[in-house]
Amino acid sequence: MNGPAVGPFPSSFSLTADQRVFLVPTPGHIAGHVSVIVRGDDLTYLVAADATYTEDNLRNELVDGITYDPELSLRTLRALKSFASEEPTIVLPSHDPDGPVRLMNRRTFCDRS
Repeated sequence: MNGPAVGPFPSSFSLTADQRVFLVPTPGHIAGHVSVIVRGDDLTYLVAADATYTEDNLRNELVDGITYDPELSLRTLRALKSFASEEPTIVLPSHDPDGPVRLMNRRTFCDRS
């Protein structure tokens, strides 16, 4: 990725001309893993994909069972957690059964901190 640093992420890659949808590196689960960030008018959406299984795992910094580098995964969790704490952000891991409810209720990561 050759775009600018975003929060705790060292680089980014914009997917849209307005730079409101972009990728950030979230390695650990697999090499080259990325997450998608979408900045809306009043909320940010963090599609964490497989960087963490659930928001609770992210909140508690629990590294998932499938990772090629547990220490790198933990650093990624901390970066995701930091980002989600800096601005109103709805965290959406791919396998979290509570994701749709958070999205529907617009519940941000800091709403439960």
